Amino acid sequence: MSNENKVKSIRVFLKKGHTKPESLPVKVLEFLKSLRDIDAQLFSTWFEQGQSKKQALSKEVRFEERYIAELITKEWDDKFPELGSTFMLWSGKDSEVKNTKVSFRIGVTSSKSHATEFIGISMPFEVSLQPEKDDRRIIDIVKLIKQLFPVESIDIYSFSAGYTSQS
Repeated sequence: MSNENKVKSIRVFLKKGHTKPESLPVKVLEFLKSLRDIDAQLFSTWFEQGQSKKQALSKEVRFEERYIAELITKEWDDKFPELGSTFMLWSGKDSEVKNTKVSFRIGVTSSKSHATEFIGISMPFEVSLQPEKDDRRIIDIVKLIKQLFPVESIDIYSFSAGYTSQS
């Protein structure tokens, strides 16, 4: 089996101004829970970023709406609130090559073109853990994203010719 169709990452650009800030915790929580249902090996446990691996491993994400709301609020840009909330979660695996990451930039209200809302999913570096582009899990992730968020475009990056757009 060739590695060229293995998915390295998924990047989703969201339509600005289509998600009410008060709905973000519910959407993020549903997204994380549904990812876990799609593939528990890759997406079952999440940790907030920390200054060190030890610190991050002490910040396991709870699958509770209140917790997610606090995380979004904590990471909201106080100096420039129109830039929303930016945060990353990672799977906390023993080996860095087995980790999965998901990043969010949500709640953006700025009209500046560089201020985009997005969700990014980075697959593990270990090729045996990476799904193929046509794998049911990738199809389910794309469907999930489209159900929960106002999607501008979805780019799926693989080892072959870069990315495939799923607008």
